[in-house]
Amino acid sequence: MTSGKVDDSLWEVFLQEKNNSGHVHVGSLRACGSEEALQAARDVYARRGSPISIWVCLLYTSDAADEGLGVDLGGRR
Repeated sequence: MTSGKVDDSLWEVFLQEKNNSGHVHVGSLRACGSEEALQAARDVYARRGSPISIWVCLLYTSDAADEGLGVDLGGRR
């Protein structure tokens, strides 16, 4: 059973298609944790092929917003 709190964590997804290529940003998704984010990335972004690797990187979490914490990503304000 869940606590009723909706987790609003935003994850960025990167795929590596070939051995000698870098990881490429393919999209974003929302998930409660890293395992859920990785599974969702596999389901959504790796359906049409078999990437060499998948990275999911946490960009934003609702817990940080609740506590007034933030990360300066250096973009425009």
